[in-house]
Amino acid sequence: MTWGYVPSVVLPFGQHRGPGKSLRRASVRETGDMDSMSGISRGISDLSEWIDEANSQLPPEAATWARLAKITEEAGEVVAAHIGATGQNPRKGVTHTRADVEEELLDVALTALAALEHLRGHDARSLDLLAARLEATLRRAGAGG
Repeated sequence: MTWGYVPSVVLPFGQHRGPGKSLRRASVRETGDMDSMSGISRGISDLSEWIDEANSQLPPEAATWARLAKITEEAGEVVAAHIGATGQNPRKGVTHTRADVEEELLDVALTALAALEHLRGHDARSLDLLAARLEATLRRAGAGG
């Protein structure tokens, strides 16, 4: 893992450390490591940090509510894309494709995982936690062999 100087780091819930107070790992964009689960988790964490930096003017609780509300907004876009893909609005007809629906579903998943990283302080463990949750759900359902 590569570490370097970062002048200002966003902490959980929008709290900041001042200049020179922190070292952080290199971003996935800097390392180009998107070929592993840990690299993808780091990418999700990097995205979450970027969003937090852009919203740093918000009070911490408002920033968290905004992150959680964004998941619902993205879910609404899934429904809108499905309505458009199936032509359910007679005034508009078919306006989307199945690929559009798939992209919107991925946006929901990514938004939820980035919000998880926000809540956890950007520890880059979102996919590990997702895998554990999947395993527990499969066990409870008696599925997955």
